[in-house]
Order: sequence, then C-alpha cells, then structure tokens
Amino acid sequence: MRILAGLLLSLTLFGCSKLNLERPSDPFGDFRLGQVAIYGEDITKGPFSREASADEIKGALYIALQQQLGQYSGTGEYHIVVIVDAYTLGRPGIPLVFSPQTALGFRLSVWDATTMTRYDLTPEKLLFLENATAKTMFGSGLRQTREEQIVSLTKSVAQQIDTWLREQHETKGWFDPNTKVQKYTVEQIEAEIAQ
Repeated sequence: MRILAGLLLSLTLFGCSKLNLERPSDPFGDFRLGQVAIYGEDITKGPFSREASADEIKGALYIALQQQLGQYSGTGEYHIVVIVDAYTLGRPGIPLVFSPQTALGFRLSVWDATTMTRYDLTPEKLLFLENATAKTMFGSGLRQTREEQIVSLTKSVAQQIDTWLREQHETKGWFDPNTKVQKYTVEQIEAEIAQ
C-alpha cells in the first residue's frame, strides 16, 4: 500500500506528460543551446525499478540533450538546467499485468544566457515516460538491458523537452526576440527561495 501511495504521489507531484512520438528538427524562435547543467545526488528510485546510478542517468541525459537541442543555430543563447529527482527503469514482468513504466521525474529551468535571467520563477516539475516503440510497447524491461533502457529513456526525455520548449515558444513567446516575456533575475529567484 505504501509503494502504491508513493507512486501515485510522484505522478501527482510531477504531472504525467503525453508521449512525444515525433522527432522535431526544425528551428524555433532564436533558440540556440548554450550550456547544459544536470544535477541530482539524491535521486529516488521508483517502485520495482532496476538500479541505476546518478552518474549514469545524468551522463546519458547530458549527451541526449546535447544531441537533441544542439542542432539548432538561432541567434539567441539559452542554458538548460535539469535537476533529476526520480527514475523508474521497468523490470521484466508479465506484459499488460505487471511491467512497470520507465520514466524520469525532474525539474527544468531555462536561462537566457545574454541577460542571465530565467524563464519561470521556479523550475518546472515534469515527469516524462519513455516513448513507445516496438521494444517498449509492453514494458521496456522485457526486451532491453538496463543500459539500453537508460539510453532509450534519456533520448525520449530529450525529445520531449524539445517539444515542451516549443510549446513555451508557441504559447508564451519564449525564444522570440520580438515578444516581451517576463524573466527573473538571480536576486528575484533567491528572494523567492528565501520565502
């Protein structure tokens, strides 16, 4: 019962995001990737998950984000900061009955490198599931090794972060130099943390 409650709490905390099955590559706004910083020392392992070290997850996610977001050559420059909070790597199980989802829960913030200001006063909390493929349809633990799951999951997360950034561009005007968008200074962020 505690395990189920913990899982439900995690899903509620992060909010489940829809799968991104497309592979966007067209540019958006003036986005160009600056630095990628990934943190997370006390990463929570989800119920029934395979083991993975913090370094394995952070390293794979760093590579995936560089590959996915580093392809854009806009005139702006934006830093991506990710704090990894939780993961689940599905174990082999009975398909459709007990085969845990592979997912990553994290906090994401985006900084304008030119002004050193941040979009959103607090980081966005997200939970992304692994994209559905022939190997993951009935649970990625059935047909993938632990290492393959980490690579597959972090690639999926990078693609879905790409989609999320595009949604912010379209709905809020992020990465559009002609649109005035609220951004927060380091002092404003520190004042919010202190409250």
